[in-house]
Amino acid sequence: MLARHGESVANAAGVFTGWLDVSLSARGRVDAGHLGRTLVDAGIIPEVVYTSTLARCSETAASVVGEIGRVGGGVTIEHRRDLDERHYGSLTGRSKSQVHAEVGDTLFGEFCNSLSTPPPPLTAVDLARLTRDRWPCDRLSTLGVLSESLGDVVVRTRRVWEHEVRSDLEAGRTVVVVGHGNSLRALMVTIDTLDQTELSRCRVATGVPLVYDFDADMRPVVRGGRLIGGAEHAGDRGVVL
Repeated sequence: MLARHGESVANAAGVFTGWLDVSLSARGRVDAGHLGRTLVDAGIIPEVVYTSTLARCSETAASVVGEIGRVGGGVTIEHRRDLDERHYGSLTGRSKSQVHAEVGDTLFGEFCNSLSTPPPPLTAVDLARLTRDRWPCDRLSTLGVLSESLGDVVVRTRRVWEHEVRSDLEAGRTVVVVGHGNSLRALMVTIDTLDQTELSRCRVATGVPLVYDFDADMRPVVRGGRLIGGAEHAGDRGVVL
């Protein structure tokens, strides 16, 4: 099962979040609790929850495990940096609507959805801006990774799928992956063999579980999975396959 973390304070502010290590908003904490209760109500009790190392995902995973613990389930949480959100480069911390107005529909769509085109790289000027605007940017540096396309995120999330999640599923374990909008979309590229057009139309709503059932060859029974709970958010997911 795949689930996006609850709304973060940066989501609420309408900015590109990426590697900013922000917490859940008040609504996000409600989202996270709803997610856990939805799993319990559906009888989905995982043995393991994989999640990213960023706070908004860790908080959501902890809330899910807390709800499951109320019915006696014992769950292991495994944090994986390969499940972290994509690096948005120089867009990090900037208003999405402002960037959209500046660059136009085509380039904005490339920045958000391209498997091959990353946003402009992070610079020292960007770090100074983020510090001035009081966004937590300890994970950001002008050394190492400076930006990522969705294709870059596909490469690293695929490692978690191939080396851990798939093995757990093949062993008959129930697995939940709590991720970010882009790390989950990247996983769906691998699981559902999404092409660029399908990926561009794919969205994952916060706090709404997407359940996958697999056949004997580990192919999804339903491409794109099946949504449970939170029917009012179904349109937000926007998966059209």
